[in-house]
Formats: sequence, structure tokens, C-alpha cells
Amino acid sequence: MFKYKILNQERLEKEIDSLHSFPLLKDQLKWQLFEKVIADAKENCQFLSPEELFEEREYGVWFHTVNYPEFRIGIARYDTFIIYRCVLADNRGDVLITLE
Repeated sequence: MFKYKILNQERLEKEIDSLHSFPLLKDQLKWQLFEKVIADAKENCQFLSPEELFEEREYGVWFHTVNYPEFRIGIARYDTFIIYRCVLADNRGDVLITLE
């Protein structure tokens, strides 16, 4: 029904780029992390009416690399809690996600 867009991906990209434990998997880690945020936002917003979504709402989601097989093989663990806010865009078709 809605398209979910993360407005400020650079907020987490900088943090992930500074990790030394995942030199070859940084892009894959970013993709999984953003997918996790979008999936959580969909779960939290799917039953809200457009009127409810016009009010900005704050949510949070845990991300653990241990939950993904591609990150388990002999590398360090990365855990983070991501706080984000969702609001319906003026076009009523997009839910805009802002990372804290």
C-alpha cells in the first residue's frame, strides 16, 4: 500500500563505514540494516490510518548480525538499536523514515 523511504541513510552509513570488523561486508551490512528498518516500519505502520500517519511516530528496532548467516562466519558481532521516526508524505503514498 505505502512505499517506505529512508531519508537520511548516511546517518548509519558513516557508522558502518567506520567498522573495522566487516571490511568486505559493509555494503551487505548496510543493505540488511536498512531492510530491517523498513520491515519494522511496515509492521508498525501497516494498520494505521493515513490520518494517524500524518502525526510523526517514533519506533525502535534491534539489529544483530548473529541473526544473518552471511555475518556469522569468523567475524566480529555487530549489534545496534536503531531509533527512527515515520510520517506520511504529502503525496499519501510514501511513508518517510528518519533515522535518529
